[in-house]
Amino acid sequence: MLDRHYPDLIARNVTNLRWKKFLAQQVAHANGTMPACAPGCPVTRSVIRTSP
Repeated sequence: MLDRHYPDLIARNVTNLRWKKFLAQQVAHANGTMPACAPGCPVTRSVIRTSP
């Protein structure tokens, strides 16, 4: 689907990042900010923090 509708976007992902991380970085660059970690699921993060 991405190949057909967004070929330019695919061409920019030259390091073959996972799409969630790549898109988060593209948004940061478009907003003029430094890229940070890709957003994660808050439930997963809370489970990781509270796991023994």
